[in-house]
Amino acid sequence: MDDPRPRRKRIRLPQDVYALAGQPFFITVCTAQRRHIFAHLRYAEATFTALLAGPLFREAECLAACLMPDHLHLLLTPTDGNLVSLLNRWKSFTTNLLHGMGLRGPIWQRSFHDHALRRDEAVTEVAQYIVENPVRHELVPEWQTYPYAWLQGASPDP
Repeated sequence: MDDPRPRRKRIRLPQDVYALAGQPFFITVCTAQRRHIFAHLRYAEATFTALLAGPLFREAECLAACLMPDHLHLLLTPTDGNLVSLLNRWKSFTTNLLHGMGLRGPIWQRSFHDHALRRDEAVTEVAQYIVENPVRHELVPEWQTYPYAWLQGASPDP
């Protein structure tokens, strides 16, 4: 008899891709139920600080980051370990951080979207796309004025 429960679509690449040296990934991590958690200054500040100064930036070369009210975009290349494990640890770390600040309920969606950049994709164009996100969403007139956008070489080092 067929199982009537819907099956989750497998969205992961083969495991060995996540450990390739020098492989850049464009990552999108959404909040649970697309809640606008990071529209609240204190939660956005704590999460963005944890991003720039925390374990994610120590275990990956981060090229661009942008924390939006309900999601996070990253362009990074893991330098130590597996990307899936690295992101899951960071999501757990930030969940504990925000729960410690009094926020309740789930913070992040169960998974995340990843795209391994192909050789013909320009890393600089993807990085620029990421930091321009608040401009496209009409939050600021230029990305440099958005406090939660970071571009390697254009922003102060973490």
